[in-house]
Amino acid sequence: MTKEASFSDKVKRELKDVMPKGSDNMMSELYAIMSEIGKVSYENEKYAFLLETDSPWTARKGFTLLKKSFNIRVDIRLKMRKRSETYALFSSGSESDQKLKDLICSVVENNIPGLCYKDMETKRAFLRGLFLASGSVNDPKGSNHFQITLKKEDPEKVLDIIRDFGIRAKTGRAGSKEIIYIKDGAGISEMLNVLGASVSMMEFENRRILKGVLNSVNRQMNCDAANINKTMDAFNRQSADILFLKEINDFDSLPEKLKELAEIRLMYPEASLEDLGKMLDVPVGKSGVNHRLRRICERAEKRRQEIALGE
Repeated sequence: MTKEASFSDKVKRELKDVMPKGSDNMMSELYAIMSEIGKVSYENEKYAFLLETDSPWTARKGFTLLKKSFNIRVDIRLKMRKRSETYALFSSGSESDQKLKDLICSVVENNIPGLCYKDMETKRAFLRGLFLASGSVNDPKGSNHFQITLKKEDPEKVLDIIRDFGIRAKTGRAGSKEIIYIKDGAGISEMLNVLGASVSMMEFENRRILKGVLNSVNRQMNCDAANINKTMDAFNRQSADILFLKEINDFDSLPEKLKELAEIRLMYPEASLEDLGKMLDVPVGKSGVNHRLRRICERAEKRRQEIALGE
């Protein structure tokens, strides 16, 4: 049985087809992917690097970026493990290829290159590469959570780039690793837009709005249920007092206004104070109804105390 793709998988699948325009943007995205999941070696006067990921979409994007950026041979191999599959990309280039050399040196030096700060598009590409390499986002049906786990990059520098887009993100730790995370639904939606995942963003927004409506309905239903329970509790107490007065033949001694309300109270157990007041021959407001019911209950309590003392 095929495992249903997570929302993160759907986002990465969409991002694999979002191709940066211009070599600088391609290099910025490729650098971000390499910095987090790349390994570098230098053998036989050639630089070589390996990208390992469990996402086929990240592997495919890395493959495409390498081919377009350097026009070099790239091999994708599938590694089978006990409970997962890992995609590995192998590639190498000549030492004389300055672009490849600069890229690899940046990874080795563990430092965000100035290229990634060049303009908003290179920043956008850089964030997209980080997400493809080590990002995740919860299904909007659940809790709001967007996260990028950083192995090498300085979280404060990455945070600065995100803030350049007007998005509020925070840093934290997950075990020994640094993370960038967003828990605000609107912020996550905007982040998906920045990455270029417009379809996923619309799906996220639709589900987020639906979730908000359902939560609102549930809150209203819970409120209504609480009000009904409160009304029934009040009715049970009031009806017990009214029936007690009838049982001890003290009901008829009540003033006519109280007797009228007491009879209506017994007839309409679910009615609110406002509704009870409208049913009287001379309608009164909630406060008037509440006052009369309180007098009835005080009368019943007084009679109970008198009976208890008499015994």
